[in-house]
Amino acid sequence: MRIGWIDRLLFEADLAFWQVRRAIRQSASAYCDLETVDDATTLVSGDGSLCSLIRLDGINTTIGDSDFADLVSHISNQLSAYLRTPGHYIQVVFERDTSADRVQREIAAAMAPSLATIRRLQLDILDVEKEKLETLVRHCAIESAYIVAWTLPNALTIADRQQGKSERQRLARSRPPAMTSQVEGAAISGLREIHGSLVSALRRDLRDRGISADVLDAGDALRAIRMMVDPEWTSAEWQPSYPGDGVAAGRRAGDAERGAPANDVSTLLWAPLATQLIPRGFDVVSPRSARIGNRTYQPVVMSMGPAVLEPFSTLFDRLREANIPYRISWRIVGSGTSTTEFRLRHMAAYLSTSRAAKRALNEAADATADRDVRVGLQISACTWVEDDDLISLRRACAKLARAIQGWGGCEVDDQMGTPSQPLFSTFPALRRGGAGPMAVPPIEDAVAMLPIARPASPWSTGSFLLRTPDGKLYPYQPYSSRQAAWVTLIYAPMGSGKSVLLAAYNKALAVAPGINQLPRISILDVGTSSAGVISLLREALPPALQHQVLYHRLRMVADDAVNPCDLPLGMRAPLPFHRAYLANLLTILATPIDGATPADVPHLAGTVIDLAYRECADQGSRVHRYDRSVDPEIDALIAKFGIRVDERTTWWEITDALYEAEQTHAATLAQRYAVPLLGEMAAMARDPTVTSQFRGVAPNQESITDYFYRAITMTVREYPILATATRLDLGAARIVSLDLADVVPSGGATADRQASVMYMLARHVLASDLFLHTDLVELAKMPSQYRTHHTREIQRMMETPKRVCYDEFHRTHKTPLVREQVVLDIREGRKSNLDIDLASQRLADFDDTMVDLATTVFILGVGERSLTETVETFKLNPYAAKILSRLGKPTADGAKMLAIFSVTEGKYVAELMLTLSPTERWAFSTTSEDRGVRDRLYRIVGPVHARKLLVKRFPAGSAKPEVDRRKTAMISERGMLDDEEANTTVIEGIVRELVEASRVVA
Repeated sequence: MRIGWIDRLLFEADLAFWQVRRAIRQSASAYCDLETVDDATTLVSGDGSLCSLIRLDGINTTIGDSDFADLVSHISNQLSAYLRTPGHYIQVVFERDTSADRVQREIAAAMAPSLATIRRLQLDILDVEKEKLETLVRHCAIESAYIVAWTLPNALTIADRQQGKSERQRLARSRPPAMTSQVEGAAISGLREIHGSLVSALRRDLRDRGISADVLDAGDALRAIRMMVDPEWTSAEWQPSYPGDGVAAGRRAGDAERGAPANDVSTLLWAPLATQLIPRGFDVVSPRSARIGNRTYQPVVMSMGPAVLEPFSTLFDRLREANIPYRISWRIVGSGTSTTEFRLRHMAAYLSTSRAAKRALNEAADATADRDVRVGLQISACTWVEDDDLISLRRACAKLARAIQGWGGCEVDDQMGTPSQPLFSTFPALRRGGAGPMAVPPIEDAVAMLPIARPASPWSTGSFLLRTPDGKLYPYQPYSSRQAAWVTLIYAPMGSGKSVLLAAYNKALAVAPGINQLPRISILDVGTSSAGVISLLREALPPALQHQVLYHRLRMVADDAVNPCDLPLGMRAPLPFHRAYLANLLTILATPIDGATPADVPHLAGTVIDLAYRECADQGSRVHRYDRSVDPEIDALIAKFGIRVDERTTWWEITDALYEAEQTHAATLAQRYAVPLLGEMAAMARDPTVTSQFRGVAPNQESITDYFYRAITMTVREYPILATATRLDLGAARIVSLDLADVVPSGGATADRQASVMYMLARHVLASDLFLHTDLVELAKMPSQYRTHHTREIQRMMETPKRVCYDEFHRTHKTPLVREQVVLDIREGRKSNLDIDLASQRLADFDDTMVDLATTVFILGVGERSLTETVETFKLNPYAAKILSRLGKPTADGAKMLAIFSVTEGKYVAELMLTLSPTERWAFSTTSEDRGVRDRLYRIVGPVHARKLLVKRFPAGSAKPEVDRRKTAMISERGMLDDEEANTTVIEGIVRELVEASRVVA
């Protein structure tokens, strides 16, 4: 259909009107100089200039005044080299958004992967996550910072510029008309190499000084710009359209625009970047404010620089106290004394009568001549409200102005004729030019004013959400590939929040992004500090799955018996790491309580281990024969599957037969009776092949083999938990806390030796299968029918997040062999992708090797004597030492800590806070009073409703003060009462009140 002349006239009129509006700055597109995309990381403006966005996450360590001065000096030296080259300048943009909707949206996005895991695992803890989100929103703001590196045409010679212009014109003439679309190939080709060198050098120099900086892909860069321009209208998944975006041309295809020329192909190509980045345009609503989307902005510009230089952190603190959203843009151009504006000022000064003006400009020019590098600096800023409340906007802008004025004595101006130009100059990359007067400070002063020292996290998302004390979200992902291994140390004095941090840390791994089943978390605890997180996760699972989370208090009774000689199913001999563990355990058992280990014992232990497994194997002289009266469950299965048995049938034969009948669990139980016991290993010391090899004597002049036999036998007799085949069955539990309080006494050499044995036993129960990995060549030596099973199980185990936690690790202080085993586990755990966590009260509770191998350290407090030790051990700077010295007890805002993360690109040190919601505090509380109230209420009304009742009645997260108050009153009224009886009476009374109150409300 041919176009009619009326339609053609209307089209031409529309186009002309649009061009007029653009020329007089009434169109949003007039404030977007970006034309299209040139390559993977480069944007192009209308005149062929190139720019790239570098996301500035912050610095990877805490930084004080002296370190900041060194940082500024280094960056200034590097920047001066770039800016001396004609045609280069940089823009730095920092935004802090305090609006609840935006903060909630960003934190929800960070939590989204974990929420998906929670739903996938059927964990009923969405109430916990919801209140966690609400709590973080109250304490956090969203920060964004970017460096925009520009390369302009005047970086080229005049001849090269002319050639580039001619190339662009030839390319334009070779294509069909596309008056309202992006112009593909708009870049000046000669600028590409120059610009690429600038961007890569800038990124490298920043990273060399510990500043986390990443060059954004073009699509990510455009999304970042639009997210600042119109966040309410921009999804996190929004994708821009541009040449080379991977989307076929024609995504805008449809009916032709009214009156468009027949050969104009605009509607078939990529929409102009201006309309994509400013999707809802803008409106000037007053001489000082403009609206973009749902936001109404008021900009200001710096009209006079500071009289006293102060770093950005000073302005940041003032604006945080003002509690307003804001965005600031710094535009830094090359030699400030050569800019057109400076020359005009210089001329005006000589035409005026102001001697001060002449003197100031002359000094700036002289300083440049003396190689004191001066740059041109323009600063613009804005604040906003989420509606048309101009009164609130003016108040916010007044706060912004006062904060900037207090930043070393700056002056600001909000009367600029139109708010559009200064407003759009605050967005990254939208405009080549800046707004406001240009100052000409030394480059060091300009750099000191930039937001380069904000704390940076190595992770953009994570299931463990921390924050800085000033409100920047700091995600941390446990078990992350950003770390070469996972060894975590946590230490703090009593009452500093260590156990609560560990509970939150374990819960974060339990809901790690991407997992399809609960991870393996094994907690060796002395007391009930882990009971809160265990209770939370267990009660959150459907009843049919609650067996996967278990808390067990180990007792010195036969029913809790564990044979540390148990093997993976079907194996006849231990794997190397298991053999080393057994040798370590036997050495502990054979070490005198009040003396040193006899020299031959470690070697003797290894020998008897090998002999015991060989003699108890299928054809061994001590092979265990099947006994029909041992396990009725196994007897029933033997009958069911018709397994033939006689007086010579061995437990190994029963194990193999049950496995072939696909009764894997029963085969595992049967194998417990096939493997040797510790007592049998002791007896191996008297075997002639052993006595002939070991002829030494013990300190008491007894032969070393007799001594070994007697010491092991006596110890096994002392500890009934070691005397028989394994009876303790954790079933299919994946998250287990083993409480050692009843079996790990304190005080004296005897208690220390028992603690050693019980720690080793608990470690075997919880973690023996976690060390399997695909490099184990010994698997080829096992019976062939088991290889497929173990290959599959090992692969599944390698893919499963797994962690072993030693809480109250100071209890191992006098058990050197336990600590040697932990060090060995740390070294071996890396092969098996195992996370090992140690929590204690002092740095001295960890051996040097543990500290050296640690990849994550959380310090919640230090004593005066250990402050110097901590600083020297981790090579912390003086500012980090200052942070450590002021760490205190947790408050309602959270628990402060110094965190150290070793990741693939280096070390990160940050002052952080763990802020828990009241629901989380209730869920993780470990005091006996809180557990008494919480667990009773869980059983009566269910976990979710119970937590709601507890938070409403005790929003501080604990009922202990109320329990103590009532106990005191009860004792004063009734006289002497048993403390436990009074405690139970008070707790039951509080629970009745909560239940009754909930019924009244219902």
